[in-house]
Amino acid sequence: EQTLDSLFAEGTITAERLKSLLADIATLQGQLRAAHLAAHLTLLDVLSEHQIQEYQRLRGYAAQGQGHEHNRRGQP
Repeated sequence: EQTLDSLFAEGTITAERLKSLLADIATLQGQLRAAHLAAHLTLLDVLSEHQIQEYQRLRGYAAQGQGHEHNRRGQP
């Protein structure tokens, strides 16, 4: 992101460089999201049923009937 901002600020960005940087950023964001969601799944393996229910309640899922699914809050 900093490189992207700098190139725009300097006026040296090219269409090819923009496409490449955006692809790199998207890949990193995807990897971060995968790690985040994997952590939620891991918790389901180590928590008791009561702890899972409390975890879901604290995250705001219980009232929405989400069960053990990760609530994407409208995200694709």
